[in-house]
Parts: sequence; C-alpha cells; structure tokens
Amino acid sequence: MLAIPTSGINCGDAVSALISCESYLLGMGDPKPTLPCCNSAQALKKIVVSKPDRQSLCECFMQIAPTLGVNFKRANQLLSSCKLNLNMTITSDMDCKKCWLYRPVPIKGMQVIISGGGR
Repeated sequence: MLAIPTSGINCGDAVSALISCESYLLGMGDPKPTLPCCNSAQALKKIVVSKPDRQSLCECFMQIAPTLGVNFKRANQLLSSCKLNLNMTITSDMDCKKCWLYRPVPIKGMQVIISGGGR
C-alpha cells in the first residue's frame, strides 16, 4: 500500500511530478539534472511542507525507488544540484521518520528583530 501525504498530493502524483527527472535518477542521460527536473523537484518541495507529509512522501519514494531502479547516488546529487536544501542523505534503508528536515538557509543582509511586547 502506498503512503498518501495529507497535503492532498498522493504518491502517484508525486512520482509523476518528477517524471522530468526520470532518466537522470535512473542513471541515464545528462550527468546533471535538467532545469525542468530541478523546477519539478522544487515545486514538489513547496507543496509537501508538513513533517507528516514529508515522511509519507519519503515512504512513497522508498517503496517505488527500488522497483524503478533509482540510482541513489544520483538522487543525492539531485538534492544538491537543484539546491533543495534538505538535511538528508538518501539511502536504500533510510528512516523516513528522521528525514526531510529543512536546513536553515541564511539570507544576507536580513536582520531579525524580536519585540519584547511592551515598553
């Protein structure tokens, strides 16, 4: 049974969203992911934002990846090449309960002001 993220996107739709990454993830074609592939991966990341959704999507991909013959080295390269800023390493035995934790990305020149709530 495939996991269904609570964001409303199901496993099949999530896999279909990454169809432009198929040849790259299977170890064929270009040595780098294409722009359409990166755009698709970034769009999917924006849709699946809650921790339960990310875990469900991870479980979905981990069920499907071996069946499709996904090259895990390339899957990891996709994360960095497409600047997905995920704090994870994709492996065939990864624990989806511990994955997809976003890495904070500092923004240059931005100041954070914390208000004390009163004077």
